[in-house]
Amino acid sequence: MAVVVEVVARDRVQDGQLMVTTLRIQYKVNDIHYFDLEMESQKFRYIKAVAKNTGTPYWHHAAGLPSWIFADEIIID
Repeated sequence: MAVVVEVVARDRVQDGQLMVTTLRIQYKVNDIHYFDLEMESQKFRYIKAVAKNTGTPYWHHAAGLPSWIFADEIIID
């Protein structure tokens, strides 16, 4: 089982073109995990973080039922 975290940063640049930077990482699930994405310093107006899980594993008693991801905080520096 894995969690896929995708961060999409967007902004409109001077000439009206939409600039999009996407970073994608995949981690195996552990009870608590800190995700760290690094990229070149850039200025963005909007940042969107999306976390998708692969569902409950087949061996779990709740296999096939919805599963949850809990995020405590997102820090952008």
